[in-house]
Amino acid sequence: MAHAPVPSWETNVHGHAIQLEDYVVQALGTAFPRAARANKKDWISESTWPIMNVAADLRHSSRRLSRASTLGTLHMLSRAWKASPSR
Repeated sequence: MAHAPVPSWETNVHGHAIQLEDYVVQALGTAFPRAARANKKDWISESTWPIMNVAADLRHSSRRLSRASTLGTLHMLSRAWKASPSR
């Protein structure tokens, strides 16, 4: 944590949390690299496994981004509703 980014005073709590999470995930990924995935199916060739692993990683990243987008949209809608003059 000694090398964690120090957010500016203008950064809100959500931005601070995102910066800290990004730092921790990156640091853990460096300290504990992922082990190579084992070939579980004999009928899939060795040259196909890297392609399948990349596709799985992209699928997981897409799912994470989709969730983050949904939460971001809900957050913006909530703030807009709270700020509306009709309340």
